[in-house]
Amino acid sequence: MKKDRLSEFIGQNRSDFDHLQAPDHLWSQIEQGLDDAQPSIRKWSWHRYAVAAMFALLLGSVFYIVKLQGDLKRMDDRPVAISLEEQEQNEALNFYAGEYQMKKARLKAVNAAKFQDVEPDLKELEAAFLELKKELGENYKNEQVIKELINNYQLKIKILEKMLDLIEQYPEEIKSL
Repeated sequence: MKKDRLSEFIGQNRSDFDHLQAPDHLWSQIEQGLDDAQPSIRKWSWHRYAVAAMFALLLGSVFYIVKLQGDLKRMDDRPVAISLEEQEQNEALNFYAGEYQMKKARLKAVNAAKFQDVEPDLKELEAAFLELKKELGENYKNEQVIKELINNYQLKIKILEKMLDLIEQYPEEIKSL
């Protein structure tokens, strides 16, 4: 509406303005100002800030997804659940370990001297056991290694049981030895 009134005014009074000319010194000042003018610095509008924020969010999301995928790969390397067979094998190992410790303590209590006679053999078996256990750590799903660990415990228990049986059957002879 205002524009229309201005256009009307200019159209009606055009002849009054046509005879006027701008002074020459005014045009030279304008030209000099154009030559000396420094490039103007554009201020960022909110649109540019929005684009920059979107780019930052996109970049952050990409980094997060890459990190999350790396974490998921590491989680895949961990055993999630052990099988029923592995549970049974672990229970058997724990059972034989407890039996061995119990028999060892009993022999030590009944006849400490005879325990000292058997102790080097037990230590040798223990060294073999530790070697098997080390192998188990590298290959925990190897059923043969677990069976050998169980066999090792069974052998140590048999040695201790024989010693205890001998002591109980021949207590007088054992004391004199």
